Amino acid sequence: MTPQDLLAVSPDFLAKTILHRREMMMQDLPNNLAKRQEERHIAAKLAQDSKQRKDEISSKVNNLKHESEAALESVIELLFQINKVCQEESGKVFIENSEIKVISEGQNVLKSLDNISKILTKNESWSEINIESKETNKELSEIRSKANKLILSGRKANDAKLDLTIENENINSIWLENESHRRRCESRYTKLKRSNEETESAVEYWSSKIETNFDDLLTDAKRVANGGPSSRYLMKQKTPTRNKRE
Repeated sequence: MTPQDLLAVSPDFLAKTILHRREMMMQDLPNNLAKRQEERHIAAKLAQDSKQRKDEISSKVNNLKHESEAALESVIELLFQINKVCQEESGKVFIENSEIKVISEGQNVLKSLDNISKILTKNESWSEINIESKETNKELSEIRSKANKLILSGRKANDAKLDLTIENENINSIWLENESHRRRCESRYTKLKRSNEETESAVEYWSSKIETNFDDLLTDAKRVANGGPSSRYLMKQKTPTRNKRE
């Protein structure tokens, strides 16, 4: 359709055409909006459930991590205690404290626990040779037993943490996927809702205009027909000119 053809169309016909088009859009919008709303709720529920599961597993991983680290810390304290008893009773150093500190500062909890387990085994044979007192040997045996129980507990906590870490990574991937889907659904729903509101406003607007003589809508056309500037020109005149140096 040429510009001349458009100008030949009466305002009343054009308004009714626009109104009809908007009314046709209104027929499908409520149903589509309801579908988007349902889709949005389902996506939000999936994202919420996966996040809750992710947070639960993450909390368990942290608790197990603290449990294994606490076990290692307690074992190291017992190792210092064993060293002190051995030195006081025999006058000999079983193991240098600096070596114990190196183990305590290790980044791998399981490896540190394994190293201490070997040291405890070594202390058992060392004590039989260097400690004469049966009471002291009994005391050392009790300390080693307590330390070995802590090592076992720390290993179990560390193993459980490793198992949950894999599950945590999987559920985190699921949550990221669900959260991304939720955002897409939220965006689609928001756009459709906005479109619905705009269409309702348009229907209301054009319904009211059909009952008028369209004088307010023809102001620009009459001004141009009488030799005046177009609305596009007036808009440009209102726009401030930028400084050329900017």
